[in-house]
Amino acid sequence: MRFESTLSVIFLPSVLIAACGSEDAHDVAHEGESEGEGCEPRYAIDDKDGDPLVSDEAWRAIATAIEKDRVTVDDAESPRFLVPAEGETFLASDEPPTLTWEIQKIGSQGARRHHGGVTTDDVFLAEIDVSIEKCPLAFITTGDTTGNEWPLSGDEWDAVVAAGGARTARVTWAYLSNNVVTEGPVRATTDRAFSIAK
Repeated sequence: MRFESTLSVIFLPSVLIAACGSEDAHDVAHEGESEGEGCEPRYAIDDKDGDPLVSDEAWRAIATAIEKDRVTVDDAESPRFLVPAEGETFLASDEPPTLTWEIQKIGSQGARRHHGGVTTDDVFLAEIDVSIEKCPLAFITTGDTTGNEWPLSGDEWDAVVAAGGARTARVTWAYLSNNVVTEGPVRATTDRAFSIAK
């Protein structure tokens, strides 16, 4: 199953935010969803002050750009997955893995500011298809600290394992200035394929 690029199917990626609370794949995939507002991602958390690294307004700006097909597909500039490797198989009994990617492009402005619900930074949106209606699992983070990884929570991993079989993941980059997308979004030509063996 491939991702659908609409506002109703978006989620973005250090340290983590309040985890999705259900062990059921459907509940985890739809955490934060409300009618007309799409499927909100899990936000990375600043380990210094406990606040989300990405503002809600910044996520919505990226979601809108994706919904309006403003995404550039460019393998030379998009983040490139390191884990999972192409075609990698995970065992259902494995500990929750950490998805990692190589950052190939950063914003030309280089500024990084997070205050009062305003994000100026490189932002990375990672997604995993779990074949649950329209919402993939999603995590959003910034260029600060662990901007190139998504440590899956136990509930997130349970949702992936419950979906099982062949899965895909993607990561999208954008640079935002004061919650406005000024560069990107950019993603790879193809999603990263991996599988779960039970």
